[in-house]
Amino acid sequence: MTLLATIFSFRRFTVIYLLTGGGPIDSTQVLATLGIRYLRQDQVDVALAAIIVAMPAVIPIVWFMMKRLSGEHVQD
Repeated sequence: MTLLATIFSFRRFTVIYLLTGGGPIDSTQVLATLGIRYLRQDQVDVALAAIIVAMPAVIPIVWFMMKRLSGEHVQD
């Protein structure tokens, strides 16, 4: 039931509006899809640049989430 509710919630306009800022197609991009978009347009150098620029922000966030969700942290 939770999975179906999640799938149906993505059909709402507010999620799309929050991710893209309400702009028309390809005028706004989120960082998660920017590298893939450039790869599909055969602009490999720009795609790699977008991915490399995002890595310093993504790696600490993923590390923190993995540490937090693994349950190995000590609570006071």
